[in-house]
Amino acid sequence: WRPRVAWAVHEAFCLCRIRELYNCIAEFPDSAVAVVELRQALEVTRLHGLLASALKGTLAKRSLHTGATTTQIIEIYIATIKVLRLLDPSDAVLDAAAGPVRSYLRGRRDTVRCIVTSLTDEDAELYEELQRQTAASAAGASAGEED
Repeated sequence: WRPRVAWAVHEAFCLCRIRELYNCIAEFPDSAVAVVELRQALEVTRLHGLLASALKGTLAKRSLHTGATTTQIIEIYIATIKVLRLLDPSDAVLDAAAGPVRSYLRGRRDTVRCIVTSLTDEDAELYEELQRQTAASAAGASAGEED
């Protein structure tokens, strides 16, 4: 009976965290511990499909409306990618949950402008991410030269 109780506890935890996932995304990386705990519970329960469908609805309801700026939607989309890749490296949940966000951004006229601005604004998340990727690539290249 212990395995059944353990599974029930993991399931209850997953259901609770799935309801809170949008907030975890919005607060990422501060919520990374909660995301890792959810990943561990998902490994037991295999509720990835439920997570994807719930998140898809929550993203549509809380982000994909005319009151949200394109920049806000892009920021939540980036955080969603980071969180879902931590939860599911296969990207299956990401593909299922974030598809509507990608489609919605394609339909907004200022998406390209906002992305370019984010890539060139030193205070923007995309700029910081680009700098991290550039630094990591440079470090990898110099490590390869030393071999």
